[in-house]
Parts: sequence; structure tokens; C-alpha cells
Amino acid sequence: MAEFERITVEQVYELSTTNFLNDLAYLKDKAALDEQIAEQWRRNVKGNRT
Repeated sequence: MAEFERITVEQVYELSTTNFLNDLAYLKDKAALDEQIAEQWRRNVKGNRT
């Protein structure tokens, strides 16, 4: 979380619960979207091979 917020680990402990949970939800959704895009790319690359 510190890396995402670009703050120190100590400052992470000072984040509000709402802010922390929103960041966590965003990172989870972003990871799922990134995986979906990567899978789509893999299917397209594999399909284009001769």
C-alpha cells in the first residue's frame, strides 16, 4: 500500500480505514483487469501464429 500511495509504511498506518479499503479495492480490480487484458492478448497472439 505504501508503494501505491507513495508514502512511508508508517504513514500507511495513519490512513483512514475508508481510504485504505478504497485503495485495496482499486488494486484488486486493477489486477483482475490487467489479467483479463493479458489473457486476451495471449489469445490474440496465439491465434495469429501460423
